[in-house]
Amino acid sequence: MTKTNARLKKQAMILALLPDLVMTISTQGEITFCSAQAERILRYKTSDLVGAKLYNLLVPSSRHALKSLIEEL
Repeated sequence: MTKTNARLKKQAMILALLPDLVMTISTQGEITFCSAQAERILRYKTSDLVGAKLYNLLVPSSRHALKSLIEEL
């Protein structure tokens, strides 16, 4: 196992143990990663979330704030 693979495996194990939802998104607002807690908290399958637009999960009043945050990146 390479150093990079070992590090990624360790990070995945840590994320799996966290009680919080961890999510990453692209600069286009597309979900690129969801921790396993997404299913418990959001009641969506992780496989359905990855690739979806985060905007679609937010209430309309929160969408502008997300757009502003992404634009700052």
